[in-house]
Amino acid sequence: MDAHHTPLELLQARSRLKKLLPLLHEEEDGFLPFSYPALEGFLFALELAPFEIDIGIWGTYLDQFLPPESLKAETLIGDIIIVHTEIQDALDQSQLFKAHTLSVPPTLSGQNPTDHPVYHWKTGFLTGYSLIELQLKEVSKSLKKSKRYRTARDAFQKAVINTAIALEIKIKADTELQHPDSQSLLSQPLFNRPLNEFFHFSLKTLVFAGDLFTDVVNSID
Repeated sequence: MDAHHTPLELLQARSRLKKLLPLLHEEEDGFLPFSYPALEGFLFALELAPFEIDIGIWGTYLDQFLPPESLKAETLIGDIIIVHTEIQDALDQSQLFKAHTLSVPPTLSGQNPTDHPVYHWKTGFLTGYSLIELQLKEVSKSLKKSKRYRTARDAFQKAVINTAIALEIKIKADTELQHPDSQSLLSQPLFNRPLNEFFHFSLKTLVFAGDLFTDVVNSID
């Protein structure tokens, strides 16, 4: 898909959205306000689905996570569409660096990982993936009966969840906040990579998993 917006329009859309969806701290009850990086993660997740999810579906689903004040902005929908189109275009061209605006450092050592944009991105990504899971339950009976489909679906789900868990562990690796599976996974060579490289590798893994699943679904249809 070719972008239907200019670089200036993209810059302006991102700027307005960042004001509407600021990066806030995680609250004491564990609630993490939906920020702009989370929006990018959400929209990225939509591109992994083996079928297009209509904006009427994902837009309504997204609304429940956005701050109520942001829903009053006249520019909200148009700006989200611009960012979504940019992410689609970036993935179509295999230019993952254009699929987000995160500045990921080599390590978060000494920082609270939940305050960093990459953690918010991961949370938004899982929010988008939860919508894909709901949509997979609505596929046709012919697909559900296909063993190839079920095998590909299971592989896709496993790849996404494992990658998300690994990313969370890597984000928190240099802090006191640890995941139960930390010790076993941190011993793998991949975790020796700097966080910025690990994040890019995670994006490639997710896109690859989505493409494989999509190819199987298209071949059955």
